[in-house]
Amino acid sequence: GGKGLSSPLKQAEAKLEAHLEAEYQRTFAKETKDLLHQVAKAKSEMTTALKDFVRRRTVLRSELFRQLAEIQEKQLAWQPKQVAKLNDEFQTIKTAKLECEK
Repeated sequence: GGKGLSSPLKQAEAKLEAHLEAEYQRTFAKETKDLLHQVAKAKSEMTTALKDFVRRRTVLRSELFRQLAEIQEKQLAWQPKQVAKLNDEFQTIKTAKLECEK
């Protein structure tokens, strides 16, 4: 008599298994999707941070180059003035020396 019961029981077990499998697949798919989303988000944030860093570095570099060019310009403008001033002083000394020797 126990034979008639085993068939519905097997069907119920099979139904439960199918349900659990479907549930697992659904959960697994959702978790995988969530993980992929998190990875994409982290990558995006890192890319943004990296771009920001590169941009700041580029700005900093161009600012340094600008200041360096400014300093060199001032130096180039200053040198001839100093040379001219020294030449004038040298001439003054030479002239004074000649005056003294007369």
